[in-house]
Amino acid sequence: MSLPEKAAPECSARSKKALRSILQKCGKAISRGEADLGRTSLVKHRIETGGAQPVKLPPRRLPQAQREVVDRLIREMLHAGVIEPASGPWSSPVVLVRKKDGSPRFCVDYRRLNA
Repeated sequence: MSLPEKAAPECSARSKKALRSILQKCGKAISRGEADLGRTSLVKHRIETGGAQPVKLPPRRLPQAQREVVDRLIREMLHAGVIEPASGPWSSPVVLVRKKDGSPRFCVDYRRLNA
């Protein structure tokens, strides 16, 4: 089954053809998976924190099975270039949240930053 059929099974053949055309023209701008993220070197990004005191929270203690999942996801994101190693005065704990299909979603608990 092609992407247009998966994405919009209820659409008409004409709509699917139009979607297929868009995908062919703009395919490089569309993610093919969770780790397929674009990036640019055209712009440097910096978050100005002003005089805010850094929030550095320790990692949460996790059961061994969850720790292994977190470690695997971190390795995958490092390998894909989604994240990079860093050391600094700011850190927030990782939280695993189960998706509807049961697979893990890697989240970071930034609530203390917003307090």
